[in-house]
Amino acid sequence: MRKMTLILAASSLAWCASYGLADAGWKEGAAAYERGDYSLAFEEFSPLVGTKDASQALYYMARMYENGQGVRQDIGKALQLYYKAAQAGDLRSAVELGSLYYSGEKFARNVSLAKQWFEYAAKFGNPVALYNLGIMYANGAGVPADNKTAFNYFKQAANQGYSLAQKEVGLMLYEGRGAPQDYDLALRYLVKAANQGDVDAQMNLGKLLSNLKTKGAPINLVQAHKWYNIATAYGDEDIRRQAIKARDDLTARMTHAEVLEAQKLASEWKPEVVYALTPEEGAEVELKKAEKEEVKEQAQKGDTSVESAPSFLDKLFGHSDSSAAPSHEQGAGAADNRQNANEPVPAL
Repeated sequence: MRKMTLILAASSLAWCASYGLADAGWKEGAAAYERGDYSLAFEEFSPLVGTKDASQALYYMARMYENGQGVRQDIGKALQLYYKAAQAGDLRSAVELGSLYYSGEKFARNVSLAKQWFEYAAKFGNPVALYNLGIMYANGAGVPADNKTAFNYFKQAANQGYSLAQKEVGLMLYEGRGAPQDYDLALRYLVKAANQGDVDAQMNLGKLLSNLKTKGAPINLVQAHKWYNIATAYGDEDIRRQAIKARDDLTARMTHAEVLEAQKLASEWKPEVVYALTPEEGAEVELKKAEKEEVKEQAQKGDTSVESAPSFLDKLFGHSDSSAAPSHEQGAGAADNRQNANEPVPAL
């Protein structure tokens, strides 16, 4: 079975307008972080702790302690800051905690605790957390393998426009794993992912559209050639070689007019970024949206006592002290705290 990959850590640290940032110090801190001026970034973030921008400041400071950026590397301190940020409603920090506990790269691995952090963020609709849970169930990583549950998680993330999840939904629908086989819908999801620049989805579309003779998904050599062409421009060296070979093999089956049409479509194509979500983006908006929905649901039930994110987190992990991190001795180990794990990061 094809192994799928968990999003193990934040890869891009772009700050975006979705946070509605108004504080100059916050903007300057984010900009300083991005250009590698970590001393200035830390100086800008520190006064924000305790303000309305505390969750974002704590998140960046946690990243700095995790990676030794402008400060001495301290994994225990990073975990505490991530936890505080998560309590303040920062879902990217919850995803990061889940990723750290899952990978086992910087301290002892704890898949159970990772799952709890992903579930916490998923409760508020975070697509990265939903996607990661889907990966865990699809691969049976720390949980019983369950394609139906995996598909449901992927679909929730995909319907928010998350391209990695869209690709997985498309492939599972095509293969009939976790959901009834539906070629037409499978291609629709794959196209959504491919249009966001997902090279794997582009390659799969080239393959499927050049080989399928099924209801709702006829062979379309022009579209297949287009996607292979696009993949040659956006893929890494290995993908480029595969795409070029597949495209050239396909060219032999096409008329000259069809090849010209495919090339024209490829040259006109532009990525349609619907929701290029990283764990850094959209967390505050997602949390507020989820809280509004809970308020609405509770009001309809006649119960106005809505559980806040911190109280829910405390209940989930059994903590009442907002300064404490969740059971580090279970996963990190008080004396472990290693910088280079003996075991490699699992490639799910």
